[in-house]
Amino acid sequence: FTLWAVLALSIPAQAVEWTIRDLGTFGGDFSVATGINELGQVIGYAQTTPTIIWTGELVGFAQGFISAPDGGALTGLGQLGETGSMALGVNDAGRVVGTSALFGDTPAGFITGPSGGGLAPLGGSEASAGFKVPTDINNLGQVVGSDGAAVYPFITGPNGAGFVAIGAGEPAPVPYGEPVGINDRGQVAMSAGYLWTQSGGAQALGADVFEVTDINEAGQVVGRTLANVGFI
Repeated sequence: FTLWAVLALSIPAQAVEWTIRDLGTFGGDFSVATGINELGQVIGYAQTTPTIIWTGELVGFAQGFISAPDGGALTGLGQLGETGSMALGVNDAGRVVGTSALFGDTPAGFITGPSGGGLAPLGGSEASAGFKVPTDINNLGQVVGSDGAAVYPFITGPNGAGFVAIGAGEPAPVPYGEPVGINDRGQVAMSAGYLWTQSGGAQALGADVFEVTDINEAGQVVGRTLANVGFI
């Protein structure tokens, strides 16, 4: 017994080894990863090969992507307009939400089918998608986000259908901030330090909370305090 105890104590702790994998681009100079689901499908946006546009400028637009599981090959998501797209949220089925500009610089929200297929305007039409910036999607397909100025936050029904205002009746800008995450229970983490649900409204998380950044399936929220210290 003593011998085994000594041997166990003498074994050094195993260091955790991390492997950094380059996701690549679509021919341009950069790519940015913005999210990952439980399968390791990574989303984000990557610059395309620069091309000459109608103004005569050489431009490489950002194209939203989703990777194969475990950070594999990138698949471009397409776009609504002519100036690219950015993927900002993904669920475990690989349904992606993000923005793709319409009519010049007008931000418009999009949602895809499973594994990033079939990019379409959020809400079903370009008119409904205009000035929508989705930030997250849960496994029911409920999408949260805000308008382009982060003033009017919203939540959709399952599969991105319909829009419900978060903080309806509050003066603009809505004091809860913008949605930064939603779990499968429909709990929405709001950036200004609130937890919101459709049944219960907004609940302040505490006077010391300065910023909220995410929420998990158990309803645990993370962010930073007024003292600039991370919290859970």
